[in-house]
Amino acid sequence: PSSPLSRGKLVSGFLLAKSSPREYIEEIQNDKDKYPGFNLFVSDLKTDLYVSNRLPESQTISDGIHSLSNAEWNT
Repeated sequence: PSSPLSRGKLVSGFLLAKSSPREYIEEIQNDKDKYPGFNLFVSDLKTDLYVSNRLPESQTISDGIHSLSNAEWNT
């Protein structure tokens, strides 16, 4: 069996990418099941997005107070 990909690469990948949050999430969408369970919040201070490999699609984050834990966004 192959080893899962490191979730840390999701963070460093976004920080090193020259893409927008939406473009980055589109890039990782096909491989997100290759990682252990994750919640990822990405932002360029204009667009805020959340993606998880437990949900089929990413979510745009609206202004306000939110929570992020080991569960889904705002739970």
